[in-house]
Amino acid sequence: SSASDAAEAMETVDAQYGTAAQALLAQYEQDPTNPTTLLNVANGYFDWGVAALNHATDDEGSAHATELLNQAVGYYDDYLADNPEAKSAMVDRAICVFYAGDHASAIAALEDLVQNTDPGFAPAWANLGMFLESEGRTDEARDAYETAIETAGETDAYGVRDYAQGRLDALG
Repeated sequence: SSASDAAEAMETVDAQYGTAAQALLAQYEQDPTNPTTLLNVANGYFDWGVAALNHATDDEGSAHATELLNQAVGYYDDYLADNPEAKSAMVDRAICVFYAGDHASAIAALEDLVQNTDPGFAPAWANLGMFLESEGRTDEARDAYETAIETAGETDAYGVRDYAQGRLDALG
């Protein structure tokens, strides 16, 4: 049945990502002073949560994904407490908050980042555009995507320009 297929898919996701997360947590517990390991734990739970969300077919699966994303947020909070200028971690944290369902807080976090921390951080603008677009705030999303393109720079290390241009094209 499709329900058992969905359950099997989630079990596969949990086995794959859960094993990796446990290994990262074990590393972190051995050396809790290593910020890179803590960030890897946060990123591991982020990836696991997104994979679970992509395979969730019912309320139980969605709740599981939300729980994993919220765990990622907690690890990002721990990391950001000692690395308050880590802009990529701020963006990843906001993405987790967004996918966990708190769209207003995710939008507020990225607005704060681009207004108070780094108005030239293109990934924050691109993700802010995505969040605003999903909320039906098309004009604001368009402005955020345009700013993402302007601030991406020549090297565009994050691939922001193509993403933002694609979203602008889709918006018409």
